[in-house]
Amino acid sequence: MTEVNEAVVDAPESVNQDAYAAWLFKMTPDNAADLDKMLDATAYQAVADAA
Repeated sequence: MTEVNEAVVDAPESVNQDAYAAWLFKMTPDNAADLDKMLDATAYQAVADAA
């Protein structure tokens, strides 16, 4: 973990108000190529819709 959003620590309800703005933490992957395997919002929605 490289950074924690202290604003959310102090006001956890902000996650419910705007989940995209109220990030919890930032991290750096050990292998940046692993990021290529992650789904974007559209692909994730397609998976969720298929379930």
